[in-house]
Amino acid sequence: MDINRENLDTVFRGLRNEFRNGLQSGENKSADQIATTIKSTTASERFDWLGDEPQMREWVAARQIHQLASYSYEVYPKSWEVTLKAKRDDLEDDRIGLYSLQARSGGHAAGLLKVREVCRALDNGDTGLCFDGQPMFDTEHPVGEDGDISLVSNLLNSGGASTASPWYIADLSRVIKPIIVVDRKQPEFQAFDDMNNLHTFNNREFLYGADARLGTGYGFWQSIVRNEAALCVDNLMATRFAMSQYTQHKKNPYGQREKLGIRGNTLIVGQANEEKALACLKSATVASRSDALALSANNTPNPCFGLFNLIVLSWLP
Repeated sequence: MDINRENLDTVFRGLRNEFRNGLQSGENKSADQIATTIKSTTASERFDWLGDEPQMREWVAARQIHQLASYSYEVYPKSWEVTLKAKRDDLEDDRIGLYSLQARSGGHAAGLLKVREVCRALDNGDTGLCFDGQPMFDTEHPVGEDGDISLVSNLLNSGGASTASPWYIADLSRVIKPIIVVDRKQPEFQAFDDMNNLHTFNNREFLYGADARLGTGYGFWQSIVRNEAALCVDNLMATRFAMSQYTQHKKNPYGQREKLGIRGNTLIVGQANEEKALACLKSATVASRSDALALSANNTPNPCFGLFNLIVLSWLP
């Protein structure tokens, strides 16, 4: 192939199509089940209002104007890139197929960026901070108003005989899901293939690649619990019950904190817990409520049967 502008444009269009095909095949929709994506046009997005979620109240007097709580929480998108190089000699010899595969592979990786970062946010949630200044998964989330604060946990078995593979119970019915994704810029394939640029002159190669801007943060900690104990029926039910007791920050006119109505009905695991999760959820009876993989002829009714949806994410431990 002659190296001229017309032929290089043809190569670029072909590699861009391969990248787009890979991007589509790599896109993993499971991230959208546990994350709320915000399309952004700014350097960061503020979520200060997470500390005081709007609630419908009986209208018996003047409107109660909803104000931002005294929290400051921003999510900043990070920059991401994937780059490949094509040797000029290979293009002259019409060896395009190798680079077509690389471009498709790069697109596939770009398609997995969101789910990979959502899983990273979950896995790092014991240190990553949420809107109240505490780690997303913590034993001391403050609930209440000045002078009337309770400390509430959404991290169970912390410091105990924990497994290497924690699991999560979530309520995914809310507008703001446990993980927030700020999508600033979608992956865009570009070429650096000017025949007269210094890089090409020195290295006899052309550069192709894509960049994106995406960041993750945390939504309401009350919508998800991390459990580091062994996955079994008893622990599933105890975790679900603990979530059901979460209450609002502010008291109602009768001096009570109303329940948030959290229903932990989705189990999120990595591949290490997949077998246990299936054993806990897919049978009407279990051999043991405390050991998901127990073998016994004496089966007991399984309260988890049909109660949870299951999401298995390969990027979780």
